[in-house]
Amino acid sequence: MLRVHLAAFDNLPLVTPDYEQAAVFHNHCRDHGVTGTHIDLLICAVAARRRLAIFTTDRDFPRYARYLPIRRHDPSAGGRHGREAPSPSEKSS
Repeated sequence: MLRVHLAAFDNLPLVTPDYEQAAVFHNHCRDHGVTGTHIDLLICAVAARRRLAIFTTDRDFPRYARYLPIRRHDPSAGGRHGREAPSPSEKSS
């Protein structure tokens, strides 16, 4: 079932700079007391490079968004495509 749903999405090629950026993101988050998994931070690196919003309900991504140049997709916004979730700094303004 999951395979059927994921088939609608393109696979993005990963390149060496994605892995390097994921390591930079890991160190940056760790410097701010945020621990992330290698896979999560690789997702962040690819999304940042491609300027894509991340569609996830994983509770770790709002924490990453405080320190990394990532955007999260908000499916609860309604409509076919939803909207981007505001970053934590935008919510407090």
